[in-house]
Amino acid sequence: ILGQIFSLKDRIAQKINFMSNELQKKQSEVYRELTISENFLKAAKAFEMQKQAILAQKTAQLTQALQQEAAALASGNPVAIATATAFVSKATYEEMIAKQEYKKARENRINMQRRVDIVKKAKNQIDLLYEQTKMQLDSLKTNLERIIQVLHTRLSKASMLQKDYILQDINRIQKKK
Repeated sequence: ILGQIFSLKDRIAQKINFMSNELQKKQSEVYRELTISENFLKAAKAFEMQKQAILAQKTAQLTQALQQEAAALASGNPVAIATATAFVSKATYEEMIAKQEYKKARENRINMQRRVDIVKKAKNQIDLLYEQTKMQLDSLKTNLERIIQVLHTRLSKASMLQKDYILQDINRIQKKK
């Protein structure tokens, strides 16, 4: 019986270790995902800043083109007006494209920030789950050890009492002869 109890204890200990290891693997996965997400966020921030700088440049070019067009209109020179108007059209189009690209970059950065926030929440939850589960598993292991020790002590006493009883019975039988 004692062998079966120790075998059961070993199987339970193996299950506890397996569960703990699985939780650690999940925790590592979340940590890796957080690192990846933070790297994506850094790249998205840099890309957004780049697109913002391009937008500022294109807006400045449009402002310059509008000033040149106003000057051309004031001069009344048809060639200067046509050239300035073409420059305004081109600058307006380029600014519109730059605005769209900046908007996409900004949305991407916002999505990457959300991703990082979600993964941070997952990290906090897995950390909490890991700590709580580890405490519960350690407590279970301690209680199991205590129960096994009590069972071992009781079985040892029972075995000694049985041996004493058998020995007394043998002595009684030998005295009768």
